[in-house]
Amino acid sequence: MEKVNKSFGFFKQLMWGVRQYPEALSFMVKHKLYWLFLFPLVFNFLLFYFGFSAVNQVSTFVVEWIKSYIDFDGFGEDTTGFFNVLLEVGLWILFKIMFLFLYAYIGGYVVIIFLSPFLSYVSELAERKNGGNIPKFKLGDFFKNIFRGVVIALRSFFYQTIISAFILMLGFVPIVNFSVPILLFVVSAFFYGFSFMDYFLERRISSISESVDYIKKHRIITTSLGLPFVFVLAIPYIGSFLAGFVTIVGTIAATISLMEEEKLQITQHG
Repeated sequence: MEKVNKSFGFFKQLMWGVRQYPEALSFMVKHKLYWLFLFPLVFNFLLFYFGFSAVNQVSTFVVEWIKSYIDFDGFGEDTTGFFNVLLEVGLWILFKIMFLFLYAYIGGYVVIIFLSPFLSYVSELAERKNGGNIPKFKLGDFFKNIFRGVVIALRSFFYQTIISAFILMLGFVPIVNFSVPILLFVVSAFFYGFSFMDYFLERRISSISESVDYIKKHRIITTSLGLPFVFVLAIPYIGSFLAGFVTIVGTIAATISLMEEEKLQITQHG
C-alpha cells in the first residue's frame, strides 16, 4: 500500500477519515450490523459492575484500616455514628470519582484492549461485506491478530503518555501554552486512529514496524480517523460509556477508508 495521492491537500486528507464515520453507520444499516453494538453494551455492563464492586471493596478496606488507627468510640455514641457514616460515605464517593476519572483517562485503551479480538473480527466482517477477499479463518492467525492488537494498543498508550507529558510541560511556556489542549487532542486522535487502522493493516502488512512506517506516512488520515473517537471520549460523564460503541464505527470507518484508498491506488497504477 502506498502513500495517499500527494495532490490531496491537508484538509482533504483530514476529512478523508472523518467522513467515513457517517458512511460506516450507513454501511451498518445497509448490512444490518446493529447487533455488533451488543458487545460494547455487555462490556460496559461488566466493566462498571466489576469496577464499582472493586471500588466498594477498596473503600471498605480503607475505612476499616482508618478505624484501626482512630478510635471514634471516645467521642460518644451519637458522634461516633456520625463519623462512621461520614467516613464511609465520603470514601465511597471519593473512590467512585477516582475510578471515573481514571477510566476517563485510560478508558479508550481499556475498551480497545478488551475488545481487540472482537474489533479484529469487525474489520474482517466489514471488508467482506464491502467486497473484499478475506482468507479462510485460521485459529493461529486469529490469536496472532489479537496479540498484535493488544501490543499496538499498549504501545500507543505508552507513547501517547510520554508525548502528552512533554506537551503538558509546554503549559509553563508563555505564548505556546494556549496550544496545549489542541496538541493533546491531536496526539490522542493519532494514536487511537492507529489502533483502528491496524485491524485492516494486519491483513496486508505482516510486521508492526512496517505498520508503523505506513502510519507515519499517513499521519493526517490516521489522526482524522481518531478524531471522532476522541470527541466522544471527551464528553463528560457518558463519553467513556459511548467509547465502546464508537470503536465499532471507527474500526469499520478505518476499514472502508483504507479499502477506498487501496482501490484508488490500483486505479491510478492501472
